[in-house]
Amino acid sequence: MKEVLKTVFFIGWFLMIVINSFIFFQNIWIYYSQNKKKFKWFPFLSPFSFNSYELMISSLLTYNWKIENKNIRNKRKVNKLSKILGYLFLMIIFTGIIFLLL
Repeated sequence: MKEVLKTVFFIGWFLMIVINSFIFFQNIWIYYSQNKKKFKWFPFLSPFSFNSYELMISSLLTYNWKIENKNIRNKRKVNKLSKILGYLFLMIIFTGIIFLLL
């Protein structure tokens, strides 16, 4: 039983990392397409540019979008993936608690 719970736990963590990276890259694309003049060298995030750091931090911290204006399809994807990420997080917490109780 413990092996099954441990497997579910690690698969859940792996899926969380993968889904979070998809959300991150979708957010980068959404922010870039909203203001292309601000992020001139978008594919190459310059370590000397404040805008690059702003883009990365904003993309990491955004998990929910209002569905309006541009990129409606990408914003819906981010919202759905964020919901899945939340369910995975709850599953991992419950699996960890059950694992500790056994």
